[in-house]
Amino acid sequence: MDAKLREYRAKRRRQELIDEAKSKVKNFFAAGVKEKDESDMDPALSAHEREPMLSAAAPSASFPSGQRNVVLMSDDEAWEAEEDESSTEGLLSKRIRRTTTAILALLWLTLLLISHQLGLALAFCVISAIVFIFLCTKTTPRKPGEPSAYSVFNPNCESIDGTLKAEQFEREIRYGPGGVH
Repeated sequence: MDAKLREYRAKRRRQELIDEAKSKVKNFFAAGVKEKDESDMDPALSAHEREPMLSAAAPSASFPSGQRNVVLMSDDEAWEAEEDESSTEGLLSKRIRRTTTAILALLWLTLLLISHQLGLALAFCVISAIVFIFLCTKTTPRKPGEPSAYSVFNPNCESIDGTLKAEQFEREIRYGPGGVH
């Protein structure tokens, strides 16, 4: 009896670990997109109480006669719905970016292992670093009003935040770091 109980507990624990791993992978790729379904609702609610909540969550609910449920919204509600829709699109693009990054990382790791087998791992890492630096540098033109990193190209030669200027360096040398505002 004890052996069966231990076996059952071990099997149940393995299943919980598998379910937990699946949910982590699903959440990683979901990137915050969450749909309302029965699992999100209070388990104390009966099936009769859940039905109106589910039909309210489904925007395409139809009546038996085939007519669609039309709800008129105020301008504020329409604006909020539009913002929610755009944030959903942002989450979708975030999910696509995450997936693409994961695939590219796996591809890079695979190519690294292949180059290691060929004895070219160091060369592969150097070339990868050069490509990474090239791809991460901004090659698109600046947006209108966006300051340049080089202050001579900005109106009134204004520098961007975080720039160490000669005047600031001189004040730090003369009066110490506390003398700089």
